[in-house]
Amino acid sequence: MTVLGSKDLLKVKFSGLAADYDRDTLVNLYEPIIGYTAMAIYFSLWSNSLVNKYGDVITHEQLFGRMQMAPGRFVESRKLLEATGLLKTYVKTSDVCKKYSYVLYAPKSPKDFFDNTLLYGMLVKCLGVEETDLIKAKYIDNSIEENGEEISEKFSDVFKPSYDDEAFMYVAAKNEKAVGRNTAKIKNCFDYEVFFKEVALKSDIDEKNISSKEMKEIERLSLLNGVNEKDAAQVLVNVYDGTLPKGKRVDFVALTKEFQESKNYKFVSSRKEVKKPNLMTGDSVLASKINLMETVSPKDFLSILQNGTVPARSDVRLINDISRDFNLPNCVINAIVDFVLASNNNILSRPYCEKIAASLAREEIETTIDAMNYLKKVSKKNRLEEKRAQAKEVVDEVKPIINKKPKPVVEEDDVSWTQLIDEISEEDNVDGKA
Repeated sequence: MTVLGSKDLLKVKFSGLAADYDRDTLVNLYEPIIGYTAMAIYFSLWSNSLVNKYGDVITHEQLFGRMQMAPGRFVESRKLLEATGLLKTYVKTSDVCKKYSYVLYAPKSPKDFFDNTLLYGMLVKCLGVEETDLIKAKYIDNSIEENGEEISEKFSDVFKPSYDDEAFMYVAAKNEKAVGRNTAKIKNCFDYEVFFKEVALKSDIDEKNISSKEMKEIERLSLLNGVNEKDAAQVLVNVYDGTLPKGKRVDFVALTKEFQESKNYKFVSSRKEVKKPNLMTGDSVLASKINLMETVSPKDFLSILQNGTVPARSDVRLINDISRDFNLPNCVINAIVDFVLASNNNILSRPYCEKIAASLAREEIETTIDAMNYLKKVSKKNRLEEKRAQAKEVVDEVKPIINKKPKPVVEEDDVSWTQLIDEISEEDNVDGKA
């Protein structure tokens, strides 16, 4: 995890050209996805690239001061710009400081935006179908007016160019390229290009015959089970039936089974090499554990926790059901698995896992750290409630005895039951900040 310091330097440039109408595209199509904070950062960096034409370098502290923004919020919003292809971030580290280079990219044209399944889908997810259709309608040409027969002249008929002319020979010999309009490719964990290339090598399946809904499910299952694109392509070939209607040609029951039984682990280790992470041993171990949860699939993570052995089919099915039913990121599922095993005597209980998954889904938790903090808070609350219940049972048992006997004189070393309950109540009221 890279920590951004206020004294770290930054330099901004715009890759290619941008136009005024790009601002409307950014506000109408991108802002609903990335939010106003990320949008403000984009416009501020854009302005900075125009002012600092000669590559002036400033500190992040100067940028934060101008924007009145905290470093943590800047980093989180910067990720949104990077994920949507509006920004690429580079860093050089020295003994003195880090120097960041921020390269801005123009937004996609409205046509390219709506042709992009990820961007179009995220807009629908953020705004809903009805609102998205209203926005899209602004960019659709519904004109059906008949213009008549075209009588426009051709370039060659008007200018009659001779390609043997010195001017054209000069141009043909030049290799320099003028600055154009650049848009960045959106990075995705599952590389569709590699997947379909492998499918084409192994079969005659046309990618157009696989629906976008089927591809999203293939992507989800492959990431969940730690299956790479090439292996996923081979499994698809095995379970594909081209005689069925489009949208029903992939046997997902068979595909899921093959993915779950895949033994192509990237993190399988011997018993001596793998040690179960311990939250209480220090910050470095905790950081490594968080990084592990963020980067490996739930099936691989479960394998690591049980010393590199293959997870039970019932456990793998449970992980798949949690992913499908609660739409949680893999890193959050890893946190659930780790928490349940640690607090439930190494038993991955389905009801317990589903109850926790439902709570995390309601809280809209998407990162490992947030999941671990939430589970830690809930665990502490449950312990306090259990302690309170146990104390109440003791008081209920003792109260009849106290009522039957005269109230004893409390010596300095004695502790009354009332005082005991007061102490427990005071403990319950302590703020549980980590």
